[in-house]
Amino acid sequence: MFPLRMKLGKKSDAVSEVIGTILLLVIAVSA
Repeated sequence: MFPLRMKLGKKSDAVSEVIGTILLLVIAVSA
């Protein structure tokens, strides 16, 4: 769902999952 995930590609699927989780945490803390 994230554009970032599309850019990273399937090879970095695990990495994108971590980045996505971190982004969600940052957004939650900021809000």
